[in-house]
Amino acid sequence: MPYLKGPVEEVADSGDGSLKFRFRYEMYKVELQIRPDDELVLLAGNIVRKRRHPGPSGSAYVWTNLELYWEEHHFVEAYLSRRNGSIRLRITMNKAPIFEREIDRPARDG
Repeated sequence: MPYLKGPVEEVADSGDGSLKFRFRYEMYKVELQIRPDDELVLLAGNIVRKRRHPGPSGSAYVWTNLELYWEEHHFVEAYLSRRNGSIRLRITMNKAPIFEREIDRPARDG
């Protein structure tokens, strides 16, 4: 994938309890955050594009369009699902997977 500039990097300790995953896609700095309350937040260029809390199924979905040169559009999507005490995060670009990880994390209270 020529537009992806390096790997998706996980920020181990973000200081606010969020799990953060960052990557560069052409001229955009993209970041996915899993907040302590399991809210999934998608930022591009340090601007929040979408944020969603998981529904009753334990899943959340965020997406945005990234406009590149000459009106070329790329669609980034992130899926979060919680099962059996772990979180699965999947990131795609134009439906092609670019990152997938299962993360152990205790269930949120409430």
